[in-house]
Amino acid sequence: MSEQTRITPRSEGYSRWYLDVIAAARLASYSDVPGCMIIEPNGCALWERVTEVFDARIKATGHRNVKYPALIPLSLLQRETEHVEGFAPELATLTHLGGTKLEDPLVLRPTSETIMYADFAKKVASRSDLPIKINQWCNIWRMERRTLPFLRTFEFYWQEGHTAHATEAEAQQEVLDMLQEYRRFVEGTLAIPCIPGRKPPGERFAGAEDTYSIEAMMQNGKGLQSATSHYLGQKFSRAFGIQYSYGVGQSEFVYQTSWGMSTRIIGAIIMSHSDDKGLVLPPRIAPVQAAILLIIDKKTSVDEQLREGFLDAVRRQLDHVGVTYVLDATDRKLGLKQYDWEKQGIPLRIVVGASEIAHGQVMLIRRDTSAKMTVPLGGLGAAARLSLEEMQSALFTAAQERLRQKSRVCTTLEEIRAAFKEGNFFVHTGWAGSKEDEKGVKEAGDGVTLRCIPLERTPQHVDTCFLTGRPAEHQVILAKAY
Repeated sequence: MSEQTRITPRSEGYSRWYLDVIAAARLASYSDVPGCMIIEPNGCALWERVTEVFDARIKATGHRNVKYPALIPLSLLQRETEHVEGFAPELATLTHLGGTKLEDPLVLRPTSETIMYADFAKKVASRSDLPIKINQWCNIWRMERRTLPFLRTFEFYWQEGHTAHATEAEAQQEVLDMLQEYRRFVEGTLAIPCIPGRKPPGERFAGAEDTYSIEAMMQNGKGLQSATSHYLGQKFSRAFGIQYSYGVGQSEFVYQTSWGMSTRIIGAIIMSHSDDKGLVLPPRIAPVQAAILLIIDKKTSVDEQLREGFLDAVRRQLDHVGVTYVLDATDRKLGLKQYDWEKQGIPLRIVVGASEIAHGQVMLIRRDTSAKMTVPLGGLGAAARLSLEEMQSALFTAAQERLRQKSRVCTTLEEIRAAFKEGNFFVHTGWAGSKEDEKGVKEAGDGVTLRCIPLERTPQHVDTCFLTGRPAEHQVILAKAY
């Protein structure tokens, strides 16, 4: 993904466009390690913003951060049968250390349930030791046959929350509470509308009793699972012996949850908002919200003290309203500066040249609409803040409208097949809910999966299962997805 000038239009190739946007914005590049990417400074800054904003919510809800080893003994993974079977094809295993063969091979962390829960067993003795509510920001390794930057890579970054509770009700509430935290973050900060729902049995996290997710629609109509929250019940606590005592001689296994969001969310930001000019970042997550473009015209001399005084005033205006910014004082032509910051997705560009300084004003340019507005210097802060809020709202509204337009209600398999032949949609339909019915979802079309059972009311209730014609137990969403 070397830096380039041309971005493939979405109409010519959506996958190529996605890669071009990443390269042009200098978010990531390929590494010499198969399946792994280098997250470049711009990409790191974006992930750091995700970390900063969501970590505040994690802590506000009573969770504390921890760091566990990245290497996990294989024997720990094998304690929970469903868990190890689910991850076995994706594991990266270390069999030798310092030239010596290991009796118990070490696995590069695919997720941290097992190593954390072996530790939980040492820390929980009585009910007063509960709840445990922890979170870890770390890297993860899972083998992927087909990789795509940010969406599917051998190594990626995420946060994983893990909790242990005395009662089932507390654990179930934790699962739903964190699902809503993800939704508030993705919708409110990333401007991506999403649908919270429960996964069918075949899509559950390995070892979970129930998995919930938020599903988002990308511009091409495909779905992207943006975050998950799992109810683990007592499966892991029984496997690892995590129990608390109460009363006289009585004990109970704890009830557990885990939940996570990864760098896949950067892929969601790109595919939800960007255009054929490059990256578009929602202002609330953008590491830099404005680029000050200083025009240095050798033909038009401006007193250096006057120019610096003007720039200081611009900075004070932006600082006063909390707008983050960068100054581009290079001697490049304005057109080149515009293009460079545009493809990096900076929400606002502020043009400052000899004319603007002479008239005591600046030009504001919004990234999403390219709308230009001349603003008096004294009103820059308020105008910039308003423009950013309007852009945030406009991005969310556009994504909501896309979700509405690319959703269909179908009642039969034939209708569903016809819909997916026409394009990519979120298809709402009825489902009887059996294992056989879940296996039959593939009949709906190549790559179509059952994304979730929505927790909220669907556009229209479908009474019968699209596969069998039997009474529908659930309303579900079918879609092609990343």
